[in-house]
Amino acid sequence: AGGLSPELRCDGWLTLKHPFFKGVVEVNGALKEPVLLGWIEGNRLPKRHFVSQWSLSREAIRLKQAELQGGWRVEGVLKREVSSLGAGGRITIWVRQEEEIPEQLTAWWGMERSDLMLQAELLGREASLNGRIHLKPPYPVDLNLELKGADCEKWIRWFAGPQRWSLSGPIHGRVTLTGPLSQLESQGRISSEGGSFG
Repeated sequence: AGGLSPELRCDGWLTLKHPFFKGVVEVNGALKEPVLLGWIEGNRLPKRHFVSQWSLSREAIRLKQAELQGGWRVEGVLKREVSSLGAGGRITIWVRQEEEIPEQLTAWWGMERSDLMLQAELLGREASLNGRIHLKPPYPVDLNLELKGADCEKWIRWFAGPQRWSLSGPIHGRVTLTGPLSQLESQGRISSEGGSFG
């Protein structure tokens, strides 16, 4: 009780095929601490290779370390009875790009009929995300992103990579994402005061 048998092993591979992404994942090692490696790419995501090591038990799923092509490193823990993850749970992830200070993402989820309910705090609580995603085609989405003094320069660096120009200053606002997952529409208002562009 309390863990998975260390004698069990998992050796194989998975092919990922989805309208929005594809990839290959190879699984090796003890079932209690498997190693996953492979690649993934999407409509707007170039192919990225990755390698990760996990630790599994009944109480939690721990991502001990993951490296993603481009200098990304991820660690995290998902706290929930493994056999009942579909009912909901909480996940905390620490993400670091190259030598940056790790940033924390905490998310909670639950199920309401065929809807996945989400609530998350991103990058030092500078932003929060909440809403729902319907889990049947065409996967309609209703999400709200709230920015609370988010560091503009940091967000651009994290999500778009280094730029030849710089844009700094706190960002405030709210953005709503709605529609089917393949054709999301956004609306909202974002403002910044005391920023600089160069």
